[in-house]
Order: sequence, then C-alpha cells, then structure tokens
Amino acid sequence: MATSQNGWPVIFNSGDNRLTRIPKIIGKVRDGDVAVILTDIVLWIDKHIEDVDAGRDDWGGAVRPIRGKTRGYSNHASYTAVDVNALRHPRGAVNTFAAAQRKAIRARLKYYEGVLRWGGDYNLLISKRDDMHFEINAGSAAVKRVADKIRRANNGAVEEVTKPTGSTKPAPKTKAVWKGLSVEDTKKVQRFLRSVDLYTGKIDGVYGAMTRAAVKAYQQRAVTYGGAPLKADGYWGPDTQRWFEWVRDTLQPALGKWKASQRLGKLRRDGDYGPLVAKHVKEIQSDNWALYKRHGGGVADGQAGKITCRMLGIPAFK
Repeated sequence: MATSQNGWPVIFNSGDNRLTRIPKIIGKVRDGDVAVILTDIVLWIDKHIEDVDAGRDDWGGAVRPIRGKTRGYSNHASYTAVDVNALRHPRGAVNTFAAAQRKAIRARLKYYEGVLRWGGDYNLLISKRDDMHFEINAGSAAVKRVADKIRRANNGAVEEVTKPTGSTKPAPKTKAVWKGLSVEDTKKVQRFLRSVDLYTGKIDGVYGAMTRAAVKAYQQRAVTYGGAPLKADGYWGPDTQRWFEWVRDTLQPALGKWKASQRLGKLRRDGDYGPLVAKHVKEIQSDNWALYKRHGGGVADGQAGKITCRMLGIPAFK
C-alpha cells in the first residue's frame, strides 16, 4: 500500500468517499478527524493572521511526489495537507509572514499537540521552507484526540440568542441557536451547506465556528458569482434566507427553460449561486445576445441582475 511522507495511505481517486471539502480550500481533504483539524487551522489563519479568500491559491489534496524529490508521495497525496495563500507564501521563500504572525502561528500549533506541522518550520538542511503548507504529522489515534478536542471547543460555545418578540424575559441560553434560528432550522442550513460541499461538521443544530465559516463561504460565493447584495458575515439571517429562496425557487427554474442552459446539463434547484449557475447565466446571456442587449445588457458576466432578470421574465432579487 502506497503511503505519503507522514504514513497515511495515498488516495488515488479524487472521487473517493473518504474525501470531503472544507471551507476556503480548493480541492478535497481526508474526511473525518483530518478535515476537522485542517478546517480549524485554515479558519484560524483567516481570522487571526490574514484573509484566506478561497481563491486559486488555496489548495487541498493532489496525488504527486514530494517537492524536490524523485521518490515518495507528498502528504497532499493522502489528502492530509493544505496550502494556504500559496501565491503570497511561495515555497522556498523564507519568513513570508511577519515576525508577529510567525510567533502567533507557532503558538497556535501547540494547541494541536504536535499532530499538525507547518512548512515554515522545515529544517533548511532537509527541505526548503514552505510557509503556505500545513500538514498532518501523526497517526490516526493522536489525530482523533485533537479533533475531538476541537469538536468539544466548537460545540461547547454558547451562541447569542435574542429575546422572543414581546417577551420581557431573556431567552434561555443554549448552545443550539443563533439569534432566533431554531435548532431544526440550523440543521437545515447545515444539511444544505453540506450538500454544496461547504460544510464538513456534524448536523447537530449548533451554530458554531464551522457552521459560521461555511455560511460565510456561501455568502462570499453568492457575492462573487451572483453579485448578491449580501454581507459576508457568516450569519444566516433574513437576507441570506431570501437570497437562497430566490435562487432556488425563482432563478434556477427559469434558467432551466432556456436551450442554452439545457445544453450545459440540468441544474439542481439547490439555492446555490456558484460557478455552475454563473456559467448557465452567462451562456444564456451570450446565446441570446440580441435579446439581452435589447433589454439593456452590455456584458455577459454571468450575474442575474435586473437586466438579465428582465430578459428571463422573473423578478430581480431585492
């Protein structure tokens, strides 16, 4: 059995059911305990060190050899490593983070009890420094112990709850809701986010750090691809709910009626305005250019704004 440098088995099929997606990272990582730890470090960097923009330089697994060597598999090949903001922190460059940032990263690594290694600490006599790189550096038992610690920390947080309308008493403190979002509604949000590969945590109704990060990733995707007038704050409030329902119940059914969209394949009515929906919108805009232009369109941008919605015959999102 082929293993990567850290001893974990190589996974040669990117569609393997042992793999999953995590917020901010392109590609997949190993599901379960590994995903919990890699998610935690990525979100911690995003919050405390620098913005992780979920762009083209935030990488997950890939079957390839160890950089600079002719033998052995990289830890990316076992889907137990991520590269974060790779273009800002290219392999071989030393101290791409500021001194205070490096100090904070090393302090955070202690939280993982040695199961996570940072490429910025590589021995220069053995390998080039790799500030972008974070990898699992222990066996499954130790990884599970730390993953369980992270789960307890996330699920144990008490989220803010608002008072019910007309109530004179504060709502009871509970770990299960955020500002009026019920346990069951939180579970629905989690199931949806998992279905679009943005959430890897438990379906437990707890609006913790992982749920918040997944919601933020959904909002950012909506803004980037759909031009949504949403604030990417990680909270599933009324505006985000309305956007989700508009995409699912109004936009996606309308797109499916156009031949240009049908040629690309059937769209799921899932409420996710990501690159696939943007591709369908852009195809319709381009394929019906005269009609699009007659309604005031000028650029086939893949965004279903007022002009495109007028052409589609649907109300625009407000």
